[in-house]
Amino acid sequence: MDTYERLLMDDLKLNAMVTAYLAYQAAMRDELLPRKPYNRPDPIQRGRR
Repeated sequence: MDTYERLLMDDLKLNAMVTAYLAYQAAMRDELLPRKPYNRPDPIQRGRR
């Protein structure tokens, strides 16, 4: 079970550095990150279920 008392400061620092690095690299890319196409849901028609 994870609790605040068991957190390791070195692990937290490493996680923060990795997260910051990935965010920076994503922001500095020349092209957009690839995405899955968005499938818009069908509009709900009133009176039908």
